[in-house]
Amino acid sequence: MFAGWSGACTGTDACLVALGAAATVSAAFAALPAPPPPPAPAPTPPRAVTPRPAPPVLLRAARLTPAAFRARGSGPAIRPSGGGALLVYTLTRRASVTATLQRASAGIRIGGRCLQRTAARRRGPPCTRYARAGRAIRLPGGAGAHRLRLTGRIGGRALRPGRYRLVLRAIEAGGARAVTRALGFRILAARARR
Repeated sequence: MFAGWSGACTGTDACLVALGAAATVSAAFAALPAPPPPPAPAPTPPRAVTPRPAPPVLLRAARLTPAAFRARGSGPAIRPSGGGALLVYTLTRRASVTATLQRASAGIRIGGRCLQRTAARRRGPPCTRYARAGRAIRLPGGAGAHRLRLTGRIGGRALRPGRYRLVLRAIEAGGARAVTRALGFRILAARARR
């Protein structure tokens, strides 16, 4: 890069020298400044890691066999062995498990609800109503398979003959998730004594 004249000329404009006398003219040049370094790339923000939600409590392979049986003469509603229907269920992780017995009865559907048939409510599509029979029963909640016996009794009394369902409900610790399964069954009339 041209920096300027010295000697007979000064400055950086055009130099004009008269030839009538001896004269010395020098031109000075300076090195070009180094270009500025390129801007550093912007740092890449860290990728947000979304934590995976814990898998829900799964109540699997729930079944009740046989689907029709007679109520036992004594004992609690559910016991680990003995007579009655075999209740089997599997938990994939620990949970709080309860069982509720519900009795089925005929009803009529009005406004999207299944209501009890009365003298004032006699017209409407038929439906099946379920009413709770007794208190909820706490069941084992450890991870793995469980095998219990349903005796057909609740609150110290035998269930009346008819249709029922057993509603199993598994609730995760803290109540974050819940899974429900309903198993239908029928209580048969007791054998007539001879």
